[in-house]
Amino acid sequence: MNQRKYSEEFKQEAVRLSHQPGRSIRIVCVELGISRSTLHHWRQQRLHRQSTGGRHRARTAETGPASDQQVLVDAEEFRQMKRELELARQERDMLKSHRVFRSAAEPTIAMKVGFIARACRAVR
Repeated sequence: MNQRKYSEEFKQEAVRLSHQPGRSIRIVCVELGISRSTLHHWRQQRLHRQSTGGRHRARTAETGPASDQQVLVDAEEFRQMKRELELARQERDMLKSHRVFRSAAEPTIAMKVGFIARACRAVR
């Protein structure tokens, strides 16, 4: 399979053109000589980049490696997420143990029905 390499500027322009009102994706693809799946992939990448604030972009020859500051920010964010996950797990485990303890201490419906039936028999 022979894959063509496109510059980041070309990709951005193709996505921009595809978002213009009155221009169909098919027409943009024909004009630029690219497939619809390629343009769809670029649009998805742009959407993902916008939703993550551009933090998780791929390393390319045009963009180069991520800056040291960005790596530190991502590492700190990762540590914070790990702490939150551990706290959520602890809370879950506490709730589970409380539910087991509570269910063992509380009478079941069958026990309540049996108690009511015995009380009714005793009254007769």
